Amino acid sequence: MSINRRYFVIKSALAVASLISLKNYAKTEHIVESGLAEIFNEDFLIGTAISNKTLVENDAAMLSLISKEFNAVTTENALKWSEVHPEPDVWNFQPVDRFVDFGRSHKMSMIGHTLTWHRQTPESLFSETIKQVEHCNSCHSFRRATPRDELISRLQSHICVLMDRYKQDIDTWDVANEVVENNGKWRESDWYKILGPEFLELSFRFAREAHPRGCLLYNDFHLEKPKKCDSIIQKLKTIQNRGIKVDGVGIQCHIKLDSGSPTIEELETAIITLYKSGFRVHITELDIDVLPEAWIHRGRHIDTFPNKSELNPYKNGLPNQISQKLSARYRAVFDLFIKHRDKIDRVALWGTTDDESWKNGLPIAGRTSYPLLFDRNKLPKAAYYAVKSLKS
Repeated sequence: MSINRRYFVIKSALAVASLISLKNYAKTEHIVESGLAEIFNEDFLIGTAISNKTLVENDAAMLSLISKEFNAVTTENALKWSEVHPEPDVWNFQPVDRFVDFGRSHKMSMIGHTLTWHRQTPESLFSETIKQVEHCNSCHSFRRATPRDELISRLQSHICVLMDRYKQDIDTWDVANEVVENNGKWRESDWYKILGPEFLELSFRFAREAHPRGCLLYNDFHLEKPKKCDSIIQKLKTIQNRGIKVDGVGIQCHIKLDSGSPTIEELETAIITLYKSGFRVHITELDIDVLPEAWIHRGRHIDTFPNKSELNPYKNGLPNQISQKLSARYRAVFDLFIKHRDKIDRVALWGTTDDESWKNGLPIAGRTSYPLLFDRNKLPKAAYYAVKSLKS
């Protein structure tokens, strides 16, 4: 470790010393030098999502940081349908192959994200099918089921090709993603409109047939909302009652800093409810948003607002006060995860450094966000040491 790097590490550790109960110097040194995966090795896997940019550019510095800190990695976008299978006879395996090579070389648990989702799926997959369904319904043709069967065939083929190619390395899969609304009702996606509720069962059936020993997950956000959580459990139980094993549920955990959403109590209830229902829990997409709520402006760019500072208040850096609040929030969340480590198999952040987070682009492009544990220079933030301090 260089002198400058060691100086930063020691200085950062001292900055959060008030959060750490130090027993001896040797243990403190171990906490400072060890990666997150080593620190939490008796609790759960610690993961991150790897971006296409990192994979395509073979970003050595980012990959080195990931290999030190994490023992589980997820494909952020490389396995989404529009990326890996943009046209019926076109496959883009290169980013996934690089992901697998990296994970294998560092003996990491690998997670494939995601097989069935309503977004980042080619419109052409549904457009012709919808037209044919509408035509058949209007004329009551005996060919009414044909377009539906075609979509099922394409779903099965897509899942089979991917899982057969990568099942020796990717042991966990987010089979279906975000199919339930917050009120517990089915999301009116193109999958649902064409195939009805059966598309969820079909996704898990095809995945289980392709990878009998795989860890198959359902993944979603806002599981702290009781109606949504209960609805997901009911739908997955229905699938299991038909002989298809679902191993666990991924709680995305996109958390707000100021609004307290979700509260620790709400999140704990979701973890316990899922576990008691027979599902292992995975925290799949953890980040903590420090920026003001802005979803009503979704799709706009920050430069279109007359007063940009209201929605992009930390363009020039995160104030110390906000950094401390972020550290406390991360510490509280990880404290909860440790408390329920018997129920949780993995805690994964949605990205490694602030500059690659999706929070910089959604819901408003051009904002400067700070939701992760490493800054734009790939250096650990105070929140990183706050999380580590829980194991001192």
